[in-house]
Amino acid sequence: MGRRGPAEIADYARRARLLVMPSRYPEPFGLVAVEALWSGLPVIATETAFLADDIVAAGAGLAVEPRDTDAFAEAIRTFFVDDARCRQASVAAFKDTRAVALSPDAWAERLIAGYRERLGASG
Repeated sequence: MGRRGPAEIADYARRARLLVMPSRYPEPFGLVAVEALWSGLPVIATETAFLADDIVAAGAGLAVEPRDTDAFAEAIRTFFVDDARCRQASVAAFKDTRAVALSPDAWAERLIAGYRERLGASG
């Protein structure tokens, strides 16, 4: 599908039931997962994703072994056959995962503060 703009991504997210993030290598953070969670989408991630424990602890999704395609299929099936569980994970994703990352405004403020500090230190 290639690169998409924010409006188009938002449209996909509105129509999605969940996000599957089948990274075979450790995800150092996973901004896509955070954006999905904060949009109310449950996330199925790999156990090696940095956010996997937080996602599972919040009840906002599942974590599976990265190369276990059967486990991914079963996790996906879980959210497609159990509407109540999917809704519960969706609500948890939206409400209970705010602590996993900074808000966009807070991120920008910290980034600017870091630049100011660095520029001030260099004279």
